[in-house]
Amino acid sequence: MITRILGRLRHMVRLPDGRTFYPNYAGLTKGLDKILQFQIARIAEDALEARLVVRAPLGPDEEAVLRARIQDRVLHPFAVSIRYLDAIARSRSGKYFDYVPMLDEEPPA
Repeated sequence: MITRILGRLRHMVRLPDGRTFYPNYAGLTKGLDKILQFQIARIAEDALEARLVVRAPLGPDEEAVLRARIQDRVLHPFAVSIRYLDAIARSRSGKYFDYVPMLDEEPPA
């Protein structure tokens, strides 16, 4: 019996109603050329944080576009805060994740 499959790890988003899925972030930053790198982090049951590495901070209209796109991709109107960083850290294994769940969001391995 197979008990575990080793390979690529990709975090699923869990919606408040319990559904889980893999969002498609393709085109998330299209036209927002100031963004060099992004990561979406679940910071609370009803809130996400867009972690951005940028050439220059986004203007209010650009931030609104990004928030709307994130909500569209995750299929829920989560509150979305924006946090600017100098760099986005990779995991211990060297992987970069577009989405980072809350600790209790992932099912046990």
